[in-house]
Amino acid sequence: MKIHLTRHVNVNTYYKKLTTLIGILNFMIIQSIISVQRKCRERSKNPRALPIFNLRMLQKLRKN
Repeated sequence: MKIHLTRHVNVNTYYKKLTTLIGILNFMIIQSIISVQRKCRERSKNPRALPIFNLRMLQKLRKN
C-alpha cells in the first residue's frame, strides 16, 4: 500500500511539472506569434523600412 501511495504522489508531481512546462511553452509560442504579427503590421505600414535596414547592414558587413 505504501509503495502504491508513493507512486501516486510521484505521478501527480510529474503531471504538475508537465502541465507547467506546457503552459510556459504555450505562453512563449503566443508571445512569439504576437511579436511576428506586430512586425508584419509595422512592415505593412512602412514597407520601405526593411530594405533600407538590410542595405545598412550590408554596408556595415562590407566595411568589416
